[in-house]
Amino acid sequence: MAAEQWLCQARAAWQQVLAQARSGHTGAPDDPYLLHRVGEAGAQLQAAEALLRRAQVAGSALALAQAEYSSAQAAQEVAQLLLALGGSPAPPPTGPAWQGQSLRAIGDHLLNGAGFGGAGEEASQALR
Repeated sequence: MAAEQWLCQARAAWQQVLAQARSGHTGAPDDPYLLHRVGEAGAQLQAAEALLRRAQVAGSALALAQAEYSSAQAAQEVAQLLLALGGSPAPPPTGPAWQGQSLRAIGDHLLNGAGFGGAGEEASQALR
């Protein structure tokens, strides 16, 4: 299944992202832009994993296609983040796109273990 392959690659890159971001070599782990990017990538990875579980249970072609697309998108997002952390820093976001306070909170939780709570707490533990 292609979705499982994408997720396997995304999970491996995710562990590298967390290690690189926590090392401090790429900037402060509490940098708002870094937290936003980690939150965004983590949310996409978690959503892709949920869609894959749903596809495995449902067994429908549509659910499988959704899982494959979501998994590929998550793998691409995580890979781009890893590249940004290992290479030159990405420019800070500007304009209305920088309104992702919830993504920043997710990133802070995933990267620094900051309290987040809520129904997704157990699932987010797997991403750390």
